[in-house]
Amino acid sequence: MQQKQNHRFDAVIFDIDNVLVDTRFSYTDCIRETVQKYLEQFLNFKPSKISLFSQKDIEIFKLFGGFNDDWDACYGLLLYLLSLKRKENSIAELKKLVHLKSFAQKVKPPLFVRGIERLCGRYPKVSLKKIEKLFQKLYWSKYIRRETPALPSGTFQQLARGGIKIGIATGRNREEACYVLKRFGLLKWIGEMVTVDRLPHPRFKKPHPFALLEIGKKFGLKLRYLYVGDLPDDIQTAKRAKTMNVTPWGFTYFSAFPQKAARALKQAGAKRIIKNPRELKRLLAQIA
Repeated sequence: MQQKQNHRFDAVIFDIDNVLVDTRFSYTDCIRETVQKYLEQFLNFKPSKISLFSQKDIEIFKLFGGFNDDWDACYGLLLYLLSLKRKENSIAELKKLVHLKSFAQKVKPPLFVRGIERLCGRYPKVSLKKIEKLFQKLYWSKYIRRETPALPSGTFQQLARGGIKIGIATGRNREEACYVLKRFGLLKWIGEMVTVDRLPHPRFKKPHPFALLEIGKKFGLKLRYLYVGDLPDDIQTAKRAKTMNVTPWGFTYFSAFPQKAARALKQAGAKRIIKNPRELKRLLAQIA
């Protein structure tokens, strides 16, 4: 009987967005359009063909921490915009005033929804339910097919055949997660997955360790885990899973600011920074 190989890790847990899947042209762009359409449709701002935010703006905002959930990111961006002193309610006027780098000087990460509410105030007409409905409509009708994989299914097959358990901890809901993982041939290799609609309460979103702890209960809390994420929230999630042995790696390939992202990930506690899919694939092959 062949002896079990001695691995540095017994299990690998992945975030999906901008780790396994390039979502710059799906979720990131969907955030941009959701915020702009919300202002136009629900708050009667004068429309414009000008894009209010760039992809870089969205990343800057997410690096504030606590906005791993895209609906929360939309909510926070709307509060920021409505706090700007403007002469009129128009997208063009807001565009002149947007300067997230300046706003960042007021922020002490992690910010979270409560932090943005303290800094910018709350607005009764900004509703998470309306944001969710608008975002989901845009994502499914326009953006989901724009996603591309970062790793081939063969990498997952190699891990599984090497005895490595594979888990997913994601801010996606189960329908979206299963859709994209199945589309890219990854779903069949996943042993356990915790999605946002499995959380008992919104406060259990990342960086709360709930998702990792649930996977730990399924696979075994005494195993040696690797967790790969792209945001400081992911790294904090791993650090807070105190009853597990989790090593967090940061992945910066899809970042508009890879050096800044690397610094933020290291500051959060990442043990290694992975710069591109080729490097990640090579390191995972060594584990298997």
